[in-house]
Amino acid sequence: MKQTAALVSLAVLLFLPGCKTVVNLAINNPTPDDLDVSVTQLDNHNLTQGQTNVGPVSKSGGTASTSFTVPKNGGYQVTATLQSAATVFNQPYSVAGRSSPVTAKVSLSEEYKRVPEDGQELAGLFDQLGDAKGFPAADLGNTLSSVLGGIIIYSPPVSPATEPNVHYSLGPAQLGNKPMDLNGFPFGPLDSSSDSDVERSASATLAGQVPMFGKLDAQFSAGTLYKVHAELKGFGGTITKPDAADWNLDDALAKLSDAQKSDICTALGKDQARMMYVNKLYPLKAANFTYQEGTKVTSSAQADGSTLISASGAFSFSTSTAKTYEIGASALNLSGVYFDKNQVPCDAWSGAKGVVAPPAPAAPPPMPDAGKKQPALIIQRQQIQIQQMLQQMQNQQQVMASKLGVSTKHDVIPASVINHLPAK
Repeated sequence: MKQTAALVSLAVLLFLPGCKTVVNLAINNPTPDDLDVSVTQLDNHNLTQGQTNVGPVSKSGGTASTSFTVPKNGGYQVTATLQSAATVFNQPYSVAGRSSPVTAKVSLSEEYKRVPEDGQELAGLFDQLGDAKGFPAADLGNTLSSVLGGIIIYSPPVSPATEPNVHYSLGPAQLGNKPMDLNGFPFGPLDSSSDSDVERSASATLAGQVPMFGKLDAQFSAGTLYKVHAELKGFGGTITKPDAADWNLDDALAKLSDAQKSDICTALGKDQARMMYVNKLYPLKAANFTYQEGTKVTSSAQADGSTLISASGAFSFSTSTAKTYEIGASALNLSGVYFDKNQVPCDAWSGAKGVVAPPAPAAPPPMPDAGKKQPALIIQRQQIQIQQMLQQMQNQQQVMASKLGVSTKHDVIPASVINHLPAK
């Protein structure tokens, strides 16, 4: 009986008001994200006694309040999760030595990094290439030997970065024009790098704007976050091929075989075809990428300062392995002087300078006898003939004034056109 009475007395003491502490808790969320908050009640040995679900607390200064009881000299732990993914706040608090009720305030701190969803750091790196960023990278060595210093005959592309339709080409060696050497090539003076946290959706958008990034983006998985260190080396603008003092395009074309001249003129007969002497390109010495794939963090995992948050969830990189992707010496685009068909002497191709005078226009029709009255229809026809003759003479003067090698018309096409040159 005495033992039973003692147990009853102990039980009563445990439930007396003095054995419990009431906590009135106010919670503030200054972080940029809505957070789900819960409070775990603890005894003085940090053993769980219960849990209160506070629910979502709005971002940027949102508040919530709750009340609960804990054993005397116990405490509580405030936990916040982001997107039901990772625990981003998890702090214990003690009420030992404090009288009931206890009024407390907790401000949720930001223990993670929010990732911009537009890949802006990486995009900013490629922006340094200017318009050249929109062109695929082509092997520079092949470009120097097969295109730069040569001619291509093509129909213009639909847009600046799309491939033109190439009908015919001659490399620099076929024109007697010494190709530039890759050894000692004058790359641009600029090097630049960036460190970016890129979500797959943002990298896919960037790949659509920067073709050279497309092959790397193709290795990324949807719904995943990546850390990317990117380096661009040896860029800074267009370079122009220096031609030897004893070489010029007019003479080079005049020395071609009759078959080659015929091929040029046949190609120029294609729709909107033009001939370009390619003497400029935009070089890039190298593009190097080191990247890591993040591991998605579950709600049971504790986020820390290295945890990255994106629209797809929370990601950790503590166990990921770095991989590399490299692009060697490349040409991004080609440019040069182009000539329309009427600037190439396909009707009579002879002489060192290529252009020959077109046949003289027909003599104007004889003026009608002033003493005879002519029918109005005949007079009108003769006036039209005279206007046509004057226009023909003007056109011939323009042709003679625009000889090969002095055209001022310029065009820019992708260097990757070297991958689509027609077979000789």
